[in-house]
Amino acid sequence: MKRLILMLFALLSFSWAFAQNGAVISVGTPIHDYGTIEENGGPVSHDFIVSNTGKAPLVINRVTASCGCTTPDWTKAPIAPGKTGVIKVTYNPAGRPGPFNKTISIYSNGKQGAYILSIKGSVIPKSKGNSMPMNTSIGDLKMTTSSVLFNVINPGEVRGERITIKNGSNNTMNITLKNTADYITASVASANLAPNETTDITVLFAGDKISQRGRISNKLPITISESNGKKTTDVINVRANVPGMNRSTTMEDLKNGPKMELSTNLVDLGSAKGAKSRLSRDLSISNAGKSNLEIYSISIDDENFAVSGGQKVIKPGQAATFKVSVDPKSIKGYTEESIHIISNDPKGPVRIIRVYAK
Repeated sequence: MKRLILMLFALLSFSWAFAQNGAVISVGTPIHDYGTIEENGGPVSHDFIVSNTGKAPLVINRVTASCGCTTPDWTKAPIAPGKTGVIKVTYNPAGRPGPFNKTISIYSNGKQGAYILSIKGSVIPKSKGNSMPMNTSIGDLKMTTSSVLFNVINPGEVRGERITIKNGSNNTMNITLKNTADYITASVASANLAPNETTDITVLFAGDKISQRGRISNKLPITISESNGKKTTDVINVRANVPGMNRSTTMEDLKNGPKMELSTNLVDLGSAKGAKSRLSRDLSISNAGKSNLEIYSISIDDENFAVSGGQKVIKPGQAATFKVSVDPKSIKGYTEESIHIISNDPKGPVRIIRVYAK
């Protein structure tokens, strides 16, 4: 009996040691937005960088996708502690026009259950004759989108995005754009459009002209004047994640810098049905690094959602608790948004957390 107790004690001690010193899987940015892609443009791919933040080799056993249109490929060899591997996710837009949101499940020895990644974007359908379907509009001006997102802007970088527009009226149309920030430049290829004519708006974001760090939001005024006297004014939303970090991150930066750890990558706010006050959940951010973790911004683009509390500087070994909430009156069925966290973590300066409510 005594021998059996000793064997059980040894087994429990081994299990505890493994739990304390095992592999830990982490992906800096678990959501990738492809933006707007063409249906006939062929498959698009993105590399998710997988880190092993534990103390034992990380083994990825299998990776599955929620749709046959999404194909994952991954590092098959064990990933040593402190090292990284890659999960390459390829999406095939052929025959799938419109918005998409797909999940990828990673099964490994670094997490109980699945670690979830996701990809999203919008597919512009193939042109049929002279028609070009558009996803949104401002007045009579049809557009592929009225919102531009630059995922990460590094110092010295200039990034550009294109919006295709079409005159959906029977009148000649004049397009005027007003640049409201020196780091954003917008231009229209042809300011005067005949009925059913199409052209492009190009938006450029200059990383070397902005000293602000965090998630930057800007509204680009647009005026549409038609030959019949009708005038429509609105804005194009321009957003960018600006960590203000140079690409040349050294091993010393990774070793002695801050290290962000999140309590979850998915926040379920629950059901809004019958709720009389804001739905809320806590989100914990801890610093497992060796220097102060500075959170430049933590935000949700939808104004009905909010992130409050916490603190913007987290010392090594400490944590901060933030509250994620939403107005239940704004929830009309299943709703999904993203929390964007921009920090000075050299390994993952941009983190994205998905938020659900229904």
